[in-house]
Amino acid sequence: MRTAEAVLEIYKAFPGNVQKEARTLLEKAALTADCPTLCFEDLQNGQVIDGRLVIRSPFA
Repeated sequence: MRTAEAVLEIYKAFPGNVQKEARTLLEKAALTADCPTLCFEDLQNGQVIDGRLVIRSPFA
């Protein structure tokens, strides 16, 4: 979990347009790794990407 927290801190340091690209990279990485769930506060809870990756917000 510490790695995920470190990535999130780096992500938050970037301006909005770079954050959008970072979200896309995180989504693609999760899909490539066949992860069923991506826990991410900046995406809509329950959103399904590519029919197989479910977004979960830790605050929902």
